[in-house]
Amino acid sequence: MKQEALKKDILSVLEGDNAEDDRWLRFSRKIDEGIGAGWGRREVFAVLRDIFEHHAAGLSEQVQEELKEFENTITGFCDPVDIYRFPGDPQEVEALSAKVRSNNWR
Repeated sequence: MKQEALKKDILSVLEGDNAEDDRWLRFSRKIDEGIGAGWGRREVFAVLRDIFEHHAAGLSEQVQEELKEFENTITGFCDPVDIYRFPGDPQEVEALSAKVRSNNWR
């Protein structure tokens, strides 16, 4: 899955007039599709950064805040047990936290 296609799909979900629960379920499925196609933390983060830098004006404040919270789980700027796990990530919370917070994945 190409980054532009994933970003377009994610934007469609985020900008759509969906109930909050449905929006985040659909968003999660799109992220899972990208991961299933080989996307890692770096690629998902790049898409999120692009959305914030170039498309935030089209998103409600609530969606922007929720998207920022999700980004924090990608970057490790959250409670270590809440860090988003990707295939190949360490199972132990401390090891996962150290890996993600090292920023070596960027």
